[in-house]
This record gives sequence, C-alpha cells and structure tokens, in this order.
Amino acid sequence: MDWQAWHDAFDVPESWLARRLRAVQDRIRDALDTAPSGPLRAISLCAGQGRDLTADTLPRATFCYPDSAAEPVDFGVASGMHLIELAEDDDRDALDDYIEAQIHGPVVLDRHVEALVLDPCYRSTPVEEAARRLPCRTEWHTGFRLTVEQLRRHSDYRGAEFVELGAEIAEDGLLDPRIIGGAARSGRHDLQSLKKVWHCLARFGAPLYPTRPHWAQDVGPAGVRGS
Repeated sequence: MDWQAWHDAFDVPESWLARRLRAVQDRIRDALDTAPSGPLRAISLCAGQGRDLTADTLPRATFCYPDSAAEPVDFGVASGMHLIELAEDDDRDALDDYIEAQIHGPVVLDRHVEALVLDPCYRSTPVEEAARRLPCRTEWHTGFRLTVEQLRRHSDYRGAEFVELGAEIAEDGLLDPRIIGGAARSGRHDLQSLKKVWHCLARFGAPLYPTRPHWAQDVGPAGVRGS
C-alpha cells in the first residue's frame, strides 16, 4: 500500500478521510469548551517507529482518548484536558491504553523533532543509515521480540489465523518489527493481517536483552545523546 497516497485523501473534500477529519474537529471544538486546565507532555506513537516532539509543537496539538480508530468523544489540548484521568480509570487492554496525539500543521525534522526512536532490530541496516542522515538524533528503545512458542500461547488475542501467519513469517522461530516489515514489503500477505501479527508482537513481545532504558542512544561516530 502507498501510505503517502492514502493520506492524500485528506485533501479531497468528500473523501471518507476528509469527512472523518471534519467529524473529529467538530468533537474537539465541543470538548475544548468544557475541558479543565492542566499541563501535559506529548508523546507521539506510530507502530514500530516513534518521533519525540519538541515542546513548541504542543500549542498546535490535540489529543483524544481512546485513539481515533475507536471513534472517541473525549478530546483535549495541552493547556486543558481530562484525558489522563480517563486513561488511568479505564481498564482497556495495555495495547490500547494510551492518549493519541495529533499535530496540526507541518512537522519539520530539524525544528520540531528531538529524535527518531527505532527498534534495535534496525541496527546496522539501511534503516539506520537513512536515519543517521536525518537532521535529528537517532535513538533506540529496548525493542520488541517474540518467539513463535510465546506467540502460540496467545491465540485468543487476535485470532489463531494470525498466530499461524506469525509462525509462517518468523525467522529462526522469532518475530521482530524488521521481519514483519519485510513480510509487508513482499506483497505476499494481507497488510491488515500483518497488522494483527504486529499487535501480538507489541502486546506480548519483550527485549531480547533488556539491559538498556527505553531512551538509550547509541554512542559512537554517528553522534552522541544530547543533554
């Protein structure tokens, strides 16, 4: 799937994405009228990739809980919201228990992004090489790894068919984001099915060697972590 082309539909006034955006904007306006004040830190989330945002993106950020796929009715902004209390009191699955952030307007890498945060499975790959050329830091979280044996223990989470798909694409009995990404690029598997495999990896996976904190950055010729 061409994800850039998919997002282009936002610019077509009567597309379903444009209609959904207008509906979300209307709900945000209604929610902001009654939202209480209070500080908030924004964290961006996107599958196996993360971008830590600079503080000056907050004035043009909106937030919702649960995420937009669940058609939420609760919204807020950095200067006023009640979403943290909702998230703390809710009993959603751990994979869904987060506040979604939307940044309105451009996100320029050398102005608005503190760091690109990657899974360590991309170390010493073309992905790392490309990341090192960006005008922001490259950082690493501790990573997601899931063995097929562990995956089979959770066939009731997204369904047995996705467990079998995960076992099919696994390498040496192991799943990580690089493996799932490669399966997606191969064109041999349904992307929505691979997304369910990713859900299992993100929900039940763990670092292979959990010795470094989530913000750990590689220190070497390519650069050092900023203060």
